[in-house]
Amino acid sequence: MNGSQLNQILWNEIWESNPNNTIEHILPQDKSDPGWSHIVETKHKELLHSIGNLCLLSPPLNSEASNKCFEDKKEVYKKANLMHLKEIVSDTDVDREMWDEEAIKNRREHLIQFAIDQWQDLQQ
Repeated sequence: MNGSQLNQILWNEIWESNPNNTIEHILPQDKSDPGWSHIVETKHKELLHSIGNLCLLSPPLNSEASNKCFEDKKEVYKKANLMHLKEIVSDTDVDREMWDEEAIKNRREHLIQFAIDQWQDLQQ
């Protein structure tokens, strides 16, 4: 865990809740906020449910993040203080300014590689 503390209370709340209330779409399902105007409708449909665009939040924080612009969502993610949210908030320790197709695809590839590394002993 690279020396980071796990927020055990929030993590327990996530795992004990209904998945429908804990799966957060970073690029929101309803992108009516003008902060998402850089994503055209065809790309929105393609990227929305990509694993690179999904994260886990406690139900109250998921509701707070809702359909807000990325700048506001980052503040909610910072409150959670969960390791898996840090790469969403910042890119190489610099506050990420935009969540776009490239960020979603990069995160998807990172998550795939993480899974391969973690469960390599299951491959035969």
